[in-house]
Amino acid sequence: MAGFLVDHHHKEVHRTTFMNDRCNVLKLPPSERITKLNEGEVQALLDAYGYQKCTCFDGPEMIATHTHELLYE
Repeated sequence: MAGFLVDHHHKEVHRTTFMNDRCNVLKLPPSERITKLNEGEVQALLDAYGYQKCTCFDGPEMIATHTHELLYE
């Protein structure tokens, strides 16, 4: 099962398996993030509360695509 880390300050959801140095959540104090959510709770944050998926959420392919877009736009 995937783990998730929620950045309540920026309203972003990160998949812990794919988090990296570009994820701003690592700069936040632990009191502003939570980790023990199931996929249903994550989906509720995305659907009902306006949270966004970090680029790390969908895995390394999305990180590479996002990096490519930033470099070549």
